[in-house]
Amino acid sequence: MIYGDIFVIGIQLELVAIYDTVKYGMINFVIDERLLPGQGTLVDLYPTLEGLKSSLQLGLSKQPPELASGALAAIDFVEPPPGIIRLQVGMLEDFGFCCCLGFTTKDDRFFYSTDYAETFQEQRYPRGTIERLINSLPKIEEVEFCSQEIVRNYPGPLKVTRFEQTGGKGYR
Repeated sequence: MIYGDIFVIGIQLELVAIYDTVKYGMINFVIDERLLPGQGTLVDLYPTLEGLKSSLQLGLSKQPPELASGALAAIDFVEPPPGIIRLQVGMLEDFGFCCCLGFTTKDDRFFYSTDYAETFQEQRYPRGTIERLINSLPKIEEVEFCSQEIVRNYPGPLKVTRFEQTGGKGYR
């Protein structure tokens, strides 16, 4: 399921398996019509969902000061300034993905890296967009497989296949 708006920013969250009581699945950020980190591998969903939500709430509770509209290159992400909230993304960091959030008067400044924090990219969204997106994610107890109605009405055999980006805007 995609939370948010895939044409603005979203989060793909798919439950794939449950072992004992641990829920494993795929979670990707949808940015510029790309899935990030896009590895298609199973991660423990609990630390990712709880990490995102709790790190955001903790960061917001400290009432971070606004960042100037300065250049991305001027921000030190190793020792982030007080206006940066480091969002915990659990096992996604194992695949090189990490992200931070800062604010201007009108914007969310969403910073992300896909190369283990070597380089960062920035996307700007209207103020509150990232908070609404993360808060829209379900609690781990509410994460379920796709609707039984969808499975029941599927005309062919169900099987797991590899998901890959074919380039540009195409997916298969």
